[in-house]
Amino acid sequence: MSKNKILKEWIDTALIEYKAAKHLLEGSEFFLDIAAYHCQRSIEKSLKAFLFANDIQPPKTHDLGFICSMCIEMKKEFKHYLQDCEKIAVYAIKPRYPSKFGVVKQDVDFALKKALEIHQCVAKLARIDE
Repeated sequence: MSKNKILKEWIDTALIEYKAAKHLLEGSEFFLDIAAYHCQRSIEKSLKAFLFANDIQPPKTHDLGFICSMCIEMKKEFKHYLQDCEKIAVYAIKPRYPSKFGVVKQDVDFALKKALEIHQCVAKLARIDE
């Protein structure tokens, strides 16, 4: 499979995660934890797409701060997202356990906004047409 095709899959999958989060949020506030989880996954896939586009093997981690730091080394623009990534990173773990962790709609709205921003930034930098 060509590099371009793999890169497009990363970008497309990130967008699907974003759309899943948005859909869950529109359905019911009962799904806030799961929507936040999909936002985290969207950002993770977007950042890993950027690494892949720059010939860096994406690390096998869900730590958005670490992944974003790797992106910063190549493109300083990602420094703008580091604090947000660190804040959203916890959503990779929270929904995996049976109790609620206090995720509120405002948290998910913020995570959705950042997921879309990062996705669009990566798609632009990686020169992928949506």
